[in-house]
Amino acid sequence: MALRPLSSVPEKLKAIMSKYGRDYSDICIFVETGIWKGELTEVVAGLFERVIAVELSEFYLNYTKERLAKINNIEFHHGDSATVLPTLAKRIVLPTVFYLDAHYCDTGTPKIDKCKFPLWDELEAIREHRNHSDIVIVDDAHNFGKDRADLKFAPEDREWESVTMHSIAEALGDRVRGVEVHDDICVVYMTGENKL
Repeated sequence: MALRPLSSVPEKLKAIMSKYGRDYSDICIFVETGIWKGELTEVVAGLFERVIAVELSEFYLNYTKERLAKINNIEFHHGDSATVLPTLAKRIVLPTVFYLDAHYCDTGTPKIDKCKFPLWDELEAIREHRNHSDIVIVDDAHNFGKDRADLKFAPEDREWESVTMHSIAEALGDRVRGVEVHDDICVVYMTGENKL
């Protein structure tokens, strides 16, 4: 998880959310795809009014739900974020931080057969979230532009080799205000429609 150590997560999120004059309290929803053991989920539950967590692995979803059962502002969803996030994004009516970490990587996350690299579908769902000034964070920037055959879901998939700051911004469309990569994450600042 890129925002480690966990003790620094609030400060990093505040810095990300205050860029371009955005107030830290403006965004009250945090959507995380790929929660694994829920470490980040737990931290952001104390920073946001509502946390929406999507996990493909039923084992990790149940583990995290049980571990965080006493926290009541987390909404858990089981499934492939490529199909779950588009439905969720249509229901969200406020500016949101979208933290995209559902892609298989080399940090012990499970590779589940018959899945595809979800990033492009996730970005398309966020692109359609047009009336909101969102922040999109894509984890595992160290894999950007690399042909990682060891991490592919399927040989024909468009995966890490096509992920760059430019391709992420292009996928998100004309509302991109700024893009930066630091600490192994790519941060994209989005404007709401008619807010430029």
